[in-house]
Order: sequence, then C-alpha cells, then structure tokens
Amino acid sequence: MDDDREHCVDVTIADYLKAVDAGQFPDRDALLASQPEFADELRAFFADHDRTAKFAEPIRELAAAADPQATIGPRAEAAPAELSTIAPGDKMPSAGSRVGYFGDYELLSEIARGGMGVVFCARQVSLNRIVALKMILAGQLASAQEVQRFQAEARTAANLQHANIVAIHEVGEHDGQHYFSMDYVEGRNLTDMVRDSPLPPHEAARYVKLCAEAIHYAHQQGTLHRDLKPSNVLIDKFDQPRVTDFGLAKQLAGEPGASAPAFHTQTGAAVGTPSYMPPEQASADRGKLGPASDVYSLGAVLYELVTGRPPFRAATPMDTLLQVLSSEPAAPRLVNPSLSRDLETIVLKCLAKEPEKRYASAKDLADDLQAYLENRPISARRPGYLERAGRWLRHHRRSVALSAVAAGVAATLLIGGSTLLDWYREAQLGRVVLTTDGPNLVAEIIDANDKLVVPAFTVPTTKPVALRAGAYQLRLSAS
Repeated sequence: MDDDREHCVDVTIADYLKAVDAGQFPDRDALLASQPEFADELRAFFADHDRTAKFAEPIRELAAAADPQATIGPRAEAAPAELSTIAPGDKMPSAGSRVGYFGDYELLSEIARGGMGVVFCARQVSLNRIVALKMILAGQLASAQEVQRFQAEARTAANLQHANIVAIHEVGEHDGQHYFSMDYVEGRNLTDMVRDSPLPPHEAARYVKLCAEAIHYAHQQGTLHRDLKPSNVLIDKFDQPRVTDFGLAKQLAGEPGASAPAFHTQTGAAVGTPSYMPPEQASADRGKLGPASDVYSLGAVLYELVTGRPPFRAATPMDTLLQVLSSEPAAPRLVNPSLSRDLETIVLKCLAKEPEKRYASAKDLADDLQAYLENRPISARRPGYLERAGRWLRHHRRSVALSAVAAGVAATLLIGGSTLLDWYREAQLGRVVLTTDGPNLVAEIIDANDKLVVPAFTVPTTKPVALRAGAYQLRLSAS
C-alpha cells in the first residue's frame, strides 16, 4: 500500500474509532459504500477490531457485575506511551477467572488500551504463570512501520535482564496478531503514588537511585530509553522500582558492555514526553542524545517525586517544549522548603540545559544519591553566582537587550537635558570686567542686604566675573 493510500485508510480508521469512543457506532456498510477503493483494508480492520473487542468484552461484563457503577461500552483511549503500564492497585487474578484465550494465553483482565495496542493480564497456560500480554491493536492491518516499532520495543526490552527493568518473556505472532509477554507487576506507578502529595525525600531518592542503576545498565548494553517518566516506573510488592515501556528506546552504536559506548541518534521530530524531555531531545539543533539525556529525565522524575509536579508543565505540549528550551525550573526548595540543599543540588545538576554540565553517566547520579542517603558529602556542587548570572542572562537575552536600550535612551535624555539646563543658566549670567590705571584695588559686589554676591576679587580683573542679572553695589578699597 503506497503512502497516500495508507494515510487515507489511517484517517478513515481514526475517525471511526473516535466515533466509537464517543458512543456513536457508525454504520459500517455505509462507510464501505462511501469509500469502495478502501473496502478491503476497512473490512480487514473491522474483522480484527471485532476479534480484539471480543477478548475484552467478557472482562467488562464481569467488572460490571462486580461493580454496578462501572460503565459498559467503548473504553477511552490511553496515551500510546502508557500502554505497558500495569493498572494501579490491580490484584493478582485467580487462575479460575478465565474470560478468553489468545493462543497459549488465558486472558484475565484488560490493563490498558491505546491507539496502537492493548495490554491484558493473562496466564500463560503452558508455564502456568501470570504475565502482562501486549499486542498490536491494528492486527493484520498494522503497517510495516508499526510492526517494526512494536518488535523493536520487544527486542530491546528482551535484551535487558536487570532486576529493576520489567522483563520480556516471549515475542511472537498468533493469527496475524503481533504480541509480546512480560512480567506482570502487581503494584502502582510513581505517577499514582505522587498524585496527592510529594514522596518523602529519602524514599524518592532511593527509587530514582535504583532506576539510575538500571538505566546505566541499559546504556552499557547500548540502549537509550528516551521516555523516562513517573508513569513508566512501577513499584512492585517488594517496594522495588521497575522501569518499563521501551517503546521509544533507541538502539545505539557501540559494543554492548563497553565502558563508554559511542552514542549516536538520528535528528528529526521530537519524541518523548515534553515535561521530562531534555533540551537536546526537544530540539535537534541542541546536540546529540546520549546517556546524559536519560540522566536529565531521571532528574525530572526526581523533581516531581519531591515537589509533586514536573519541572515544566504548560497549557499545551508546544508551550511545555518552549519552557524546556528556554526556561530554568523553579528551585525545588521553593516548592518544597523541607528538602535538603544536597538533594536540590542533585536535581538541578541533572536538569542542566547543557548535557556536559549534568552527571556524565546514570551511575554517577546513582552514586551521588547513595551518598545523600548515607548522609555523606555529594560530588555535585551548586553553580556559583557568576554561572547563575550567566544562565539568567542567556535565558533573558531579549528582556536584557530591551532594558539596555531603554537605559541608553534614558541616559541620553538625562545628558541632553543637563546640557540644555547648563546652557540656559549660562544665558542668564552677566559678566563684569574692571580695570584701573592706579594701584590695585579690592572689589566687593553686594546686594541690597549688604551681602556679598561673589567672593571679593582684585582690580584689574584677570578674567570676567559672572553675575546673575540684577542690581548690585560695587565697593572698592585700597591700602
């Protein structure tokens, strides 16, 4: 299918799904009749959509029976980036609560759904274990690019075997439906944990320290996450963080396991979540992505955990990106005065605009957080006054330039006004010159009250004596 045709089909399907989500249920026959050139693709989509919906429908009915307040009908779409997030507070389903099958998997409950995929809690029958099962929602109609991205996510995560990374078990295809299974994490994500109030500083630091160690491991394997945020960190029943959702991960150049792999990435449109995205990810001309990019995102996660809000959040994603590129975050202690200066210093070092001013690696960040937890000196240092002044000037160039112009105009007006005032005063003065053919005299000029107007001077005068216009008396005296 060529690009234009694929785009038209995608637009038609997107409009259909929006209508379904709004509870309108468009007439499929009318839709096929109105676009006969896309009929084959649309019929394949409808068949796949019905098959996927069939898996979920018994689950919704069971939920409604258990909870009379539950809504039965189309589910609202979650953001694609949230698909692999296990629903907060889910209890481990019992093996006897079967509602459907998908190959070797017994589907127990739907966890999340989005524009690209759906995630179920399932039991793998052959191994009798509970897993999270993610599959492409488009099924057989999925484009080659969608399948490639889906499989890349699975392969990337499957190659990362770390205690704090959600493990991938199986990648496959069943009846034209691409899927992969992963650990089912019974617990909440960090977004839910911080929704009502910030976490205690030591608890937040411990979570991010363990995540930083996991991300350093991923970097050593040549993988950059590129979408670290609180909702992509799950806290399991042992109070351990588990990093998930490698859907935007980039497989980077460099030998796996090398101490300093050579990181490269392609330039192009910004990908990720604006509130947690480093400047070089928000704008391609701000530098290449590397380990320091994930360090920035870890700092943004830590910022939200200890303040209750991300470092940057505006009304629209574009406005948020502009803040990421041009603004400095509010100091965490201004938002939460109970924070220690050391933890604030760690956060702000992670959030430096220039990658070279952040921690060089996620391990360095983890080491400093461990030092903070053990009440030892940290390696990070707060920026000096000159550096902070330089940052302020860089990020307020426009206002500084306008202020400089205004100050220049004011100085010009002040100097010009002073010159005019001096000229006016000079114009109001008269000048007295006295000469004599006899001996030198002492002259005094007095007003009507017999007071000296100017100091006494000798006659003949060596230079004119300036006087304001008026009537005066001249007193001369000699030896």
